Parts: sequence; structure tokens; C-alpha cells
Amino acid sequence: MARKRRRPADPFVTADFAAEVQQRLGALPFQDPPPGAGKLSAAIEALIAPYLDAELDLTDVQTLTLLGVIAWNVDAAGPEDGPRLLLKTRFELGRGQTAAQTKQTLDVLDDLCRRKRQLYPGDRRLIAHHEVRDTGTGYSIQVAGVMPAPDSAQAG
Repeated sequence: MARKRRRPADPFVTADFAAEVQQRLGALPFQDPPPGAGKLSAAIEALIAPYLDAELDLTDVQTLTLLGVIAWNVDAAGPEDGPRLLLKTRFELGRGQTAAQTKQTLDVLDDLCRRKRQLYPGDRRLIAHHEVRDTGTGYSIQVAGVMPAPDSAQAG
């Protein structure tokens, strides 16, 4: 298989993604992200960068991106909900497999959780949807996030 490089997203892919996210999420209470927060897609790419390899195929990149999203949301969910989310994820990843079969995946997840805390410690945006697409010349990672309104946690 030929090596693929990531390239900027195609504007038509981005428009389709935005429409899909809007349809899925509807109207959620949110606030603007913190100044200088940057694009979530770029942050996820930076988070998973040590594991990205030109040899990875689409399924591998999708799995790695999913682990990055989980790590991001575990930290962004805060000290009360984050550990529960991580425990549930570790349980689901291990379902029907031996500890030896899941060790590498769980080690990557744990490392990504540490990297999220180091690279983006105050970023509390939650990733609501993500997608990895093969553009023909590389992979495009698209991420949609929300910054929950301060009172939305109390309303739910």
C-alpha cells in the first residue's frame, strides 16, 4: 500500500461534516471556546502525533483518533466524570479479550490521557463528533466540539 500523508480538509468534506454534526447535536447550550483555543482537529492531530505512522491504514488511523478523542474527553469531563468515562472505556475495550490482548491499546490510551493533560491542561471543550476520511492523497481528521455553558452541567 502506498504511503499517505495527511493534507488539509477538502472544503466540501468540511461542509458535509458540519451539516452532519448540526443534525446530530441540534441546539445544545454552549459558550464560546477560550481565546486562542485553536482548532480541535489540530489539537487531536498533535495529541496522537507520536503514534501516527505512514504505515497506518485508514482503520488504524480511525482507531488511534478514537483513542485520542476518548483521552481528550476524559480530561475535559473533569475530575468527577472523567474517571468514570475512563473506567467504562477500559472495560469496553477489554470486553471479550484477555489482558494481554488489550495491554497495548490501554497503554496507548493511558499515554494519550497524560499527553492531553500536559499539552492542553485547561481546555474543557468536549468532542461531540469526529471523523477520519481517506481523501485519496491522505487522511483528513475532522472534529466537532462543544464548550458546555457553565450552567448546562447543573441543568442535566
